[in-house]
Amino acid sequence: MNTTTDNKALVQRIHAALDEGNGQLFIDSLADDAAWTLEGTTPWSRTYAGKAAIREELIKPLFAQFAGPYRSKTERIIAEGDRVVVLFSGDVPTKAGKRRR
Repeated sequence: MNTTTDNKALVQRIHAALDEGNGQLFIDSLADDAAWTLEGTTPWSRTYAGKAAIREELIKPLFAQFAGPYRSKTERIIAEGDRVVVLFSGDVPTKAGKRRR
């Protein structure tokens, strides 16, 4: 059974890798039944159900638009019980010449 400390440590490792431009640990750490909901009215807005859908329908096509590696800047990680919350920002140039933050 994972403790709050274990959960926070895992998220810290994942975000340390993301901060260096490596998203593989993030993908590897997703549960097979994970769900990711993007709210709003963009073409990306919906719920992606399952690790495969998150990887194939969201991350791959989104990252295909990037001209360089995605890097995040983790500002704060808060853990309580079985919840971990991360405050971070990202920055990446797109192939269309724009910056995505």
